[in-house]
Amino acid sequence: MTDTTTPQTAEQPATDNVAMQFLTQGGARVEVYNHRFMTRYLPTGRPYVGDEAYEVDGFTWKCLGCDANGKTDGHMPAFHDYGRYLPNEKTDARRDANKHADKCRALPKPTAA
Repeated sequence: MTDTTTPQTAEQPATDNVAMQFLTQGGARVEVYNHRFMTRYLPTGRPYVGDEAYEVDGFTWKCLGCDANGKTDGHMPAFHDYGRYLPNEKTDARRDANKHADKCRALPKPTAA
């Protein structure tokens, strides 16, 4: 018999790519990742776009319970870098991931035994 009063939590991830984690109402993790990607947004940030793409160290996030991410459940429209957050948008990534965790009731996905 399982205890339904205590949320289940998954094991800590083995990757060091995780910048921060949040816990959903159901006990699944929402992880914010360090993410390197190409963008045309200038270093000054959105909405300023340059002519050429360059590589940045930004952020992205994903719910490990329901698979929501910054593209599907972030505050920016999907056409803004497809759920990727620029280096100066770490606070936005944190806010979006935490906001999702606060409302998500997903349980951790079952693991193969």
